Amino acid sequence: MPVGAITELPARYQALIGIWVVLIAGLILAVGYWVYRDAAFRESTNPLGWAIASVVGFQIVPVIYTLVRGRIGPRREPPSRFDRTLSAAAVGIAATFVIGALVTPPDPFSQVAFATPAVLVVIPAAYAYATYRDRTAGVN
Repeated sequence: MPVGAITELPARYQALIGIWVVLIAGLILAVGYWVYRDAAFRESTNPLGWAIASVVGFQIVPVIYTLVRGRIGPRREPPSRFDRTLSAAAVGIAATFVIGALVTPPDPFSQVAFATPAVLVVIPAAYAYATYRDRTAGVN
């Protein structure tokens, strides 16, 4: 959709698009910050590099980091509530995009219509699972 076409949409759709642009940008930055904090707590040689790569390659680099972070080393301290929240947001957004790509038509309006309620369900579910997993493992 050309940028000029957005100005021809009704105001409520323009507002929805604006809200989603800000939300997605914020979530991408939150995932980058989570990768930075996790890499720093694992004493990675370059946590800032991981964070920048996660923001630039936001669809694949966080997944790669999650797969290789065990090789970096164990965390110096258990994850805090804030770390669990960032982790839940990262997992929730990734799951929402993957599921949305599989079950919706390939147009942005259908994907946004699916993602709005899915994010509101998946992120709290991911946080509850992370909290449950940490409690059963004996982590605060």
